[in-house]
Amino acid sequence: NMFGRAVYFATDSSKSFQQMYTKGSGCLLLCDVLLGNSCQIAGLESRHPLSRHVKKSSKGRPFLDMSKRQLRDAGFDSVYASRGSRDKAGVQYDEMMVYDTDQAIPRYILHIGGGGERGVR
Repeated sequence: NMFGRAVYFATDSSKSFQQMYTKGSGCLLLCDVLLGNSCQIAGLESRHPLSRHVKKSSKGRPFLDMSKRQLRDAGFDSVYASRGSRDKAGVQYDEMMVYDTDQAIPRYILHIGGGGERGVR
């Protein structure tokens, strides 16, 4: 994954509801995410406090090779990738990544799709 072994969140449901993330379940989790001190990254090819952890894949694509310990040692609790940074190896939608599952609190399961009884519950 682009930002390493993290739990990924988005502000836009259109990002989260893509087939590659829902695996056809038609479900989304609505969570409270405790970001704490977040490192804002406007693309992996831009300068940011975690630049030394950016590596290149075998296909030449940049990715953040980061563990929870390394993130905390750098003084951060999460990573925030701002929308519209794809031209700098970034993201189309705002995305937040946490490297500790205790920072995410599921609140609701949204069942989306179909219509009738399978609408939002």
